[in-house]
Amino acid sequence: MTSRRWLAWALGISSAVLAACQDSLLLPTTSPYSAAALVNGYLTVFPWVGPAVTLPASVGTLGFARYSRHGAALYTAYTYAESERSEIQKVDIRTGRAAKWLAIPGFTAVAGLAISQDESRLVISGRYQGIAGVVCGVFEIEPGRNDAPRLLLREEGCDLNRSWSNPSFSPDSKRAVAWRGRSAIVDLIDLDSGAFKSIGHGEQTTWSPDGKWIAVVDWDSKRYHVLLLDPNDPSRTRNLGTTDGLTLTWSPDSQYLLLWNAEFRCMSFGYWGSLEVADVQSGQRAVIGSSRCKVNNSSGGWVSNEAWKVTGARN
Repeated sequence: MTSRRWLAWALGISSAVLAACQDSLLLPTTSPYSAAALVNGYLTVFPWVGPAVTLPASVGTLGFARYSRHGAALYTAYTYAESERSEIQKVDIRTGRAAKWLAIPGFTAVAGLAISQDESRLVISGRYQGIAGVVCGVFEIEPGRNDAPRLLLREEGCDLNRSWSNPSFSPDSKRAVAWRGRSAIVDLIDLDSGAFKSIGHGEQTTWSPDGKWIAVVDWDSKRYHVLLLDPNDPSRTRNLGTTDGLTLTWSPDSQYLLLWNAEFRCMSFGYWGSLEVADVQSGQRAVIGSSRCKVNNSSGGWVSNEAWKVTGARN
């Protein structure tokens, strides 16, 4: 955890009492989706009501994962340095099985990926070793074809700490949003032309399934804040308040954002905390009780109840 994130966590602990006094969201007792996160290499589901449930598939300890918008799959990227290739694995939540979905030869580092809902478009930010040498930037790959990746944006100097991270598709998969490391500039990318423009400042960019908002986590010298940017009018923004980490995932119905929350009771677990739900319309929040002190701050998402309840899950 960087010094900035340690500071955010410490300040989050000091503000926890104030947050507890605010109006809280009444968690729904029925919903087609549940919050989830990677815990010790396993996908763990945290229902609105009841205990946490661990799914049988082990997906390892990864830097990032992407949840499908229909909530039935989880995509993770592995890089094999010795063979200069990467691959994307897909966890089918219905069966609990993890299998290779796509080999991506030439990628020696993957900093982020976005997969369209119908799996017809794939955008990767990372480092690619091709015929012309090493190139860093944002690439598009058409799954099912053996064509070389199409370079959308080139990162000069090939410093992945400065490159685009966490790409996220618009609902129609014609545009993507990503943020540039260190400078934390949010860029909107036209996937046909490769043209891009800055629309704000922040990290952990994610486009809402209904297309109305792009959510980002921004830093104001003291705390992280959750900001909503209008993709069609970037001057129109909403501030949903502070957060303690970099979990930021839309529910499939665009009603909630999943966040990471630091709590006093979790201090003995180091920087582990809980999953918090923010209602986008009202701004109210609530901690999912089954997640208390069990989740780190980077792997939260949403899964379909219909999918995970048919696996051989265990409490």
